Amino acid sequence: MPTRNDAYELMTSHVKNENLQKHMLAVEAAMRFYARKYDEDEELWAMTGLLHDCDYEEYPDLREHTQVSAQWLREDGYDERIIYAILAHNDLNLSTHPRNNLLSKALYACDEITGMVTAT
Repeated sequence: MPTRNDAYELMTSHVKNENLQKHMLAVEAAMRFYARKYDEDEELWAMTGLLHDCDYEEYPDLREHTQVSAQWLREDGYDERIIYAILAHNDLNLSTHPRNNLLSKALYACDEITGMVTAT
């Protein structure tokens, strides 16, 4: 599986907006916290937070957002649990990717709460 450095490079290669980068880093930190709290895979959860909006700047239309990043992540060998949670955080994907596990629920919650602080 790619490393955190690989994920950071992927994120910064597609996201130039400083506030969006800060938001993604905040989601990464929050996800790391909750992984510890729930005794989950800290690196996997943190990487999910870091990458969750990596296609948003280039593909802000919700019909494309997360679909494009899922393709990138699959091509680069990322864990399917990361990809599923990222797809599930887009409300338009709920019929195919419901938030039915702790990782996808945590990502959705962390995205919402940190977005109020840093995304715009």
